[in-house]
Amino acid sequence: PALAALFDLPTEAARELLETVDDASTWSEGPTPGVWLRGVTAGARREGFVTALLRLEPGAQLAFHAHEAEEQVFVLEGGYRDDQ
Repeated sequence: PALAALFDLPTEAARELLETVDDASTWSEGPTPGVWLRGVTAGARREGFVTALLRLEPGAQLAFHAHEAEEQVFVLEGGYRDDQ
C-alpha cells in the first residue's frame, strides 16, 4: 500500500511493479556507475512528476543535483543517505 500511495497506483499495479524489480531487462543504466533506473507511469495525482525506481549498488553515488519539486524516497532494501 505505501508504494501504491507514493506513485498513486492501484494496489495491484504496485504489486506487479514489485514482482518485476528483479528482472534486469526492466532497468536502464543510470547517470553514474552502479545506478540503475526504471521509469514508472504514475497515477493522476502525480501528473507532472518524474517518477522512477532507482537501484543503487553498494557504494554507488549520485552527483549533486536539484529538483524543481519535492523528492520522495522509498527504500525497498538496504540503506540510503542524502547529504544534500
